[in-house]
Amino acid sequence: MPPQVSIIVPVYNCANSITQSLQSLFEQNLTEIEVIAVNDASTDTSLEILNKLSKHESRLKVIHLGTNGGVHYARVAGLKAANSPWIGFLDADDFAKPDMFRQLHQGALESGSDIAICGVDQTTPHRKFLSRKVSFPQTVTVSNHIFETFCDIGFGTGALWNKLYRREIILKHGLVSFRKRRDSGEDTLVNVGCFMDANKVHLIKDSLIDYVLHQNSVTQSIDSTESFTRIIGAYSEAVNIYREHGPRILEQITNLYSKQLDYESYWVDKISDLYRYELELTDAMQSLAQQYPIGPAALLNRGPVTGIKKLSIKRSVKTWISLSLSIPKICVQLLWKKICRKFFQ
Repeated sequence: MPPQVSIIVPVYNCANSITQSLQSLFEQNLTEIEVIAVNDASTDTSLEILNKLSKHESRLKVIHLGTNGGVHYARVAGLKAANSPWIGFLDADDFAKPDMFRQLHQGALESGSDIAICGVDQTTPHRKFLSRKVSFPQTVTVSNHIFETFCDIGFGTGALWNKLYRREIILKHGLVSFRKRRDSGEDTLVNVGCFMDANKVHLIKDSLIDYVLHQNSVTQSIDSTESFTRIIGAYSEAVNIYREHGPRILEQITNLYSKQLDYESYWVDKISDLYRYELELTDAMQSLAQQYPIGPAALLNRGPVTGIKKLSIKRSVKTWISLSLSIPKICVQLLWKKICRKFFQ
């Protein structure tokens, strides 16, 4: 029987975890699957491990990329090779519980949904439970206000790896090219398009994936200033990709990123901490000034702001943006260098 689900696994220097992660896919209760492991030019023994596993597991397809392009472009290579009507994802250090893809696939088919989503447990590398990362109170199918709910973070994380997608949906948006390489936030950028087009979304209350929390991982090691810079860049990219869909969509996207900025991991202590990211921020602001000039002001001015720390950074950046909008003939780069430093140092 041909595979019903293709599962794409980007791999970069995951020699210590890839065997166990892939084994969790080979042991799925849904057997009609293909697993596409994309080696993103690993410098450890990941490729050798994948090639060895493929000799014993016919459902494993290995793709090797000669140049490291990042997780998004590894997934793009996997999408181009996928043959199934349904497509899912797994990271190379996480674990799918045995019933994950059977439940996602069955739920999507029976409900006529375009996307199925399951709960997520956060665990140690040894799969010791830490906390619930994504949870839903009940198993239900949603058919109204899907995009608005996604942008209100009503479907949990914007990640790809706890979801199953109808092939047409993910191929339309998953192959998108970014203006520049993104090392975080790529999943949300893809999901904006997927949830914009979805007619039904099926939620499964069961937690079916173990998301491994590494203390030394990239997402755990970057500071709040870098996180803030990355999310501003991602917002700029989202506007660039989806601006042709009109102001209503851009308003919802702005709401999505504004809500993300409410998380403490994005709070910046001092405006001066942002100076080392001047080039990245200038690039993002110049793009927004050309494509959606009211976006930055709306991004940081949605609803009440609470908490002294969060209030300080939001008030500071609001002032910066207000100045930039009130002096339209001065380019963003000049503004950043001459005005922002004068007011906030």
